[in-house]
Amino acid sequence: MKSLGKLNIFSFFFVICFLGMFPCTLTAQKYSKAQSPAYHSYYNPWIARVSGGAGIFLGDIKQNPLLPSGTRKSEWRFGGSLSVEYRFNPVLSLRGQSLYTGLAGTKTSANRYFNSDLVEGTIGIGFYPVNIFSTSNGRVAEFYLIAGFGVANFNSKLYELSTENLVSSSGSGSGIGIGGMTLEPILTAGFGVDFTLTENWMISFETTNKLLTNDLLDLTDSNFPYDVYNFTSLGLAYRFGMKSAGKVTGIKVKETTAEDIYISTLPVNPETQPSIKEEVKTEELPLLNAVITIKEIESAQTVEESTIIPTPLVETLLPANNDIKGLKSTGYRVQILASSKKINLETLSKKTGIAADLISESIYNGLFIYTTGSYENYEQVVVARKTIRNKPATADAFVVYFEEGQRQKTLPIKPKQN
Repeated sequence: MKSLGKLNIFSFFFVICFLGMFPCTLTAQKYSKAQSPAYHSYYNPWIARVSGGAGIFLGDIKQNPLLPSGTRKSEWRFGGSLSVEYRFNPVLSLRGQSLYTGLAGTKTSANRYFNSDLVEGTIGIGFYPVNIFSTSNGRVAEFYLIAGFGVANFNSKLYELSTENLVSSSGSGSGIGIGGMTLEPILTAGFGVDFTLTENWMISFETTNKLLTNDLLDLTDSNFPYDVYNFTSLGLAYRFGMKSAGKVTGIKVKETTAEDIYISTLPVNPETQPSIKEEVKTEELPLLNAVITIKEIESAQTVEESTIIPTPLVETLLPANNDIKGLKSTGYRVQILASSKKINLETLSKKTGIAADLISESIYNGLFIYTTGSYENYEQVVVARKTIRNKPATADAFVVYFEEGQRQKTLPIKPKQN
């Protein structure tokens, strides 16, 4: 049968998707050990999606190989889905989805057509392959793969095309599913793309193929004992916003005062800064938004826990000479983003946690680049870069060098003096 070759293609598609997800999952698990804590420190991992689209049957009773036919009995049917997704890290997620769609098929050579109503529930694994290599902010679209399993509840009726007499049916009160529907297990695999609208909202396009383990959907037996259908949809996704800060146990935090900020802007003796060769561990860096006295640390065991209120990165984070308003034209800086489009500094500030007046915009190789800080020696800028990289949104920050206000292609061998 012609449909046999077509369905063999789809069965091959399912095998490739499922086999491909195993190494992807193993890779993502290795990635998650290093990235999950940092990711969840700043972002709520929950995403909700609602979408609508077309249900397309791909089995025996079908006029055209892929696209629905609109002649005689129309094969166009529509439905909607609702899903909730939990992102373990930027690469791997777990999703639960419910879906309703109609399905229909016509085959004039067999004098048959069928109609079906289907309710589906699935659990799947989402895989975001691009994020294995880079979690760079500013990406306007995010591609993902999805594979999973679940159950389908459906009522189907098969008719003679010429007379519209009922030939056979399934479900309709005789099944063990919802409301007497036929209940069958399914496998699902596909891909999607999320297009960013705002920090929280996305437009979501997705197409998935579903494989049933029998021929009951179109009530027609063939040499390929499975039915396949597709659901292609367009919808909205909402990414829940920034998490509030957690609690730090055993340390009393003193609020940052104007005096503290003034002291932090005083010139720093380079000899007191860590050497580039010294190992600086992340956990040894100072808290980003608190000033802790030695006396308070010594008495930490007797102090009750208190909540740290997050604030944007301020001058206390960066070593000397980081006043953007008086930015020196020559020196080291930390680049946090490059974009083909101009980005509002307030928007970038909310995304990165760096105050807008500490971000500088320049043009390099036809791109808008955004940097922060201004440092005379390399040791200072390395300390600042390590601090800035603590946030997932700026995890790819790197050191650049400016000379007379222009970004240079390479760093100087020896630090230049202004």
